[in-house]
Amino acid sequence: MFIDTIEEIKKKSKINGLITPIYNGLNISNIGSFILENYEIQNNFEKLSVIQSLEIPKKKKVVLLLIDALGFNLLNFVRNKVLLESFEEMINNGLYTVITSTFPSTTATALPSIYTLSTPGIHGALGYRFYAKEFGNLINPLFQKLSVNKNCPIKFDESWFIPIKTIFEILNDYRIQNYSIVRSDYLSSTFDKAVYRGTKEIGYLTLSDLYNKILELLTLDTVFINAYWWSIDALSHHYSPFSQTVISEIKFIDYFLKMLLEKIDNDTLLIITADHGQIDTSKGKVIKLRDEPGSSNILLPASDVRAPYIYTNGKLKKEFFEKFENIVALTKEEAFNLGLFGETINFDERVGDYVIIFKDNSCIEFISEESEVSLLGKHGNLTEDEMLVPLILYYK
Repeated sequence: MFIDTIEEIKKKSKINGLITPIYNGLNISNIGSFILENYEIQNNFEKLSVIQSLEIPKKKKVVLLLIDALGFNLLNFVRNKVLLESFEEMINNGLYTVITSTFPSTTATALPSIYTLSTPGIHGALGYRFYAKEFGNLINPLFQKLSVNKNCPIKFDESWFIPIKTIFEILNDYRIQNYSIVRSDYLSSTFDKAVYRGTKEIGYLTLSDLYNKILELLTLDTVFINAYWWSIDALSHHYSPFSQTVISEIKFIDYFLKMLLEKIDNDTLLIITADHGQIDTSKGKVIKLRDEPGSSNILLPASDVRAPYIYTNGKLKKEFFEKFENIVALTKEEAFNLGLFGETINFDERVGDYVIIFKDNSCIEFISEESEVSLLGKHGNLTEDEMLVPLILYYK
């Protein structure tokens, strides 16, 4: 069953022609509240409004499969190209709807939002790279390094990076067993240890390995299984999101799901979603701010080439950005008032003086690594391709 929320999302968007996050009911940060309620854990987190009127039976076992960069538009594009038997089975006999990603629409912000059930302004992971006053520099939390010097690793405490409770810690309080199955090479990451704090992490090597790890855990009586798959994001960056390579990969994932659906029993709820989508930037304009008169007033660009925060010396006026037809420059205060990071802002210093919003598939080059600018697929901003993600609920 498809519940179409797209018009509601567009109507509630705060910027015409783009998609702003709807943190109060139609956002990836709202999924956790539904999971807690499945285990009879009452909570005050924002609810998923789209399912409030539905009678979804409570299950002993929940599998949350997060497929990195599987945007709603991408999934529908592939459905129109090839037969995805398992996705069609879940869509026709389960619940299929659309929700929004976070701002920025990037993994470093989205995953903390999902697993802390909170907005970016509360948990503080405000982008792929952000200014941390404790380090006096830009940091890249995913790879634990100073952003401007890839050869300078840093160390930070898990509770500093994610200073609030995770869904796993809440489940532990109620003695609900929970596991997170992630790439083996991520197990030592401080980022993973922070966002998955409280869970038992299990590493996998391949998609078949992930499949078998899920099956092993489904033998438990009551359990929450969180599983993350990464390939769509990597391939979309390299080949572009709507490429034949990505289509083929989604077809392979569909076969993985076919095997999984054959094994899940009546006590299991399967939830599938994504952290964000991607936009094809292969023909997008690269805006080189450093070549513009007045750019010497820019101190530090942060976040992402698709969602830059611009720090200045106080002399750069908003008019500087008006020459660029494909961007909108918001002041920090305007971005906060639009609710891009949620209603509460605990880390305002992590957002620059200006927040850049793109009307198209452009990006900004300043001090970012050249390879990042040259990626054929990107994400971080507010286009439909980046912001709309699927939500699938399936049970027998």
